Amino acid sequence: MITDQKDFEYLVGVIQGDGNVRKDHNLIRISIHAEEQKFLRTIYKLGAKTFKVKPTIHTEKDGTMKILHFKSKKLTRLISQYKDSTTGLWSIPKKLNYPEEWLAGLWDTDGHANFKDGRLDCIFSQKSNGNIEFVKTALEEIGISRYNVSTFDDERWEELTKTDYLRIWSIDTEVFANKIKLKFPKKKQAVEAALDNGEFYAYRPRGDFKKEILELIMAETDLSNKELAEKLETSGSQITQKLAELFDEGEISKTKKNDSWNLNDNLIIEEW
Repeated sequence: MITDQKDFEYLVGVIQGDGNVRKDHNLIRISIHAEEQKFLRTIYKLGAKTFKVKPTIHTEKDGTMKILHFKSKKLTRLISQYKDSTTGLWSIPKKLNYPEEWLAGLWDTDGHANFKDGRLDCIFSQKSNGNIEFVKTALEEIGISRYNVSTFDDERWEELTKTDYLRIWSIDTEVFANKIKLKFPKKKQAVEAALDNGEFYAYRPRGDFKKEILELIMAETDLSNKELAEKLETSGSQITQKLAELFDEGEISKTKKNDSWNLNDNLIIEEW
């Protein structure tokens, strides 16, 4: 049924990101913003070729989204192994042959890639339900090990939930740019601009230092954003500013060993 394993794993990522499985209707749906016509055509053609199922295109009532419908009992049975039709939880039933393609599908739907001021930002967000663990595993398989995951309250949904945000550190964005081939036009352009620029971690603006200090402290203390704010006697939105002040005062600093940043030995983590 599948014509190309690379394309299949990319499309699995797309479906896990912005698709859903309707087992009762033998239907796979992929949602794409109506303004993104080029990406819509890309997924339409790629899906038809890979799944050997010609999709139909539907429009939501408010006109903001286009929905691709792939109607096939065999395809629905296959894709339901990767995304639960009820909970939306992911599964990887067997080892991915092309984790970089799967990541590209996820990043094209639920990820962020932006190039500005000489820096490529690569961020992935997902409801805090355990799915992020699959992303971490795939990133590490292709050589990306330096990232930070933060969890925040998210009020976009009907019920208050939590969302995981994974941010790849600047030093590993070059691996991302060279190995993960995005298809979403704006994100693809951002990565291409970063590759043309050619400098991925030589440029470290002040804000980057503040964010990475925060990431290092949160990683070593296991404190939540709220708990860290309480210890610093500040608000969640002012944490990085407070840490920058401590950095300027010399109370905290970081050193570089083997191409990775570490907190200085003078900082007693237990005190946080």
